Amino acid sequence: MPIRTTITVTLLMFAACQGTPMPTSTGGPLLVEKSKGQDDGQKPADAQQAAADKKAEERAARAKELRQKQRDLEYARVEQQTAAIDRQTRTMALTAAMTKAQLESDKARHDLQLFSKVTKAKDIEERAIGHQQSVYGAEHAKDELQELESMYEKEEFAKSTKELVLKRGRRQLEMAERSLKVSTTELEVLKEHTLVQKEKDLQQKVADTDLELKKADMEGQKVRIELDLQERKSRDRIAELEQDIKELQEKVAREQS
Repeated sequence: MPIRTTITVTLLMFAACQGTPMPTSTGGPLLVEKSKGQDDGQKPADAQQAAADKKAEERAARAKELRQKQRDLEYARVEQQTAAIDRQTRTMALTAAMTKAQLESDKARHDLQLFSKVTKAKDIEERAIGHQQSVYGAEHAKDELQELESMYEKEEFAKSTKELVLKRGRRQLEMAERSLKVSTTELEVLKEHTLVQKEKDLQQKVADTDLELKKADMEGQKVRIELDLQERKSRDRIAELEQDIKELQEKVAREQS
């Protein structure tokens, strides 16, 4: 038997004992076919496992997203509660500021009206009375001096006594005339400057308080708009989170069924 045939027979007998198919005398085709068969059996299993892993990851991601949305919803509701408290406190502060501004404006108008109708005339009258007293005082001093001079001219008195009495009379007249001059100046200043400036100050006070009242009103409008917008945003945020949670829960339920 030829050596080539002997080797082939020996290989076939060995393969038969091992239970493994042997390639033909041409070599590898049989082995190649077996290798392809093993790969075809593994690929579907790997693809199925990959798909299952991907779905598991997606479910885990959705579950995580759902938990995050639920936490966000809880936080949003707490923020809505705190915003409601903040809204109440800011509204109270706004009301207090408006009330204060209104009271100050009313007081300024009342002060101006009182000054124009009562205080101004009263101050002038008081000063006029004081001035008239100074006028009378000066006239009395002048009359007394004239009387003294007339009396001492007709009668005989000691020279020293005469000079003393007349000196006192002249001094009283001098002080009365000086007081009258000061009183006249004070009355003019009161009428022309003091009361005029006071009236201007009161008018400016009215203007300032009116401006503050207007600013308080505008600030109140601004605050109310901001608070309304904040509340709307809070409601919209909660509504969106609730809708997102509902959709995620429906997806999770479909995947589990």
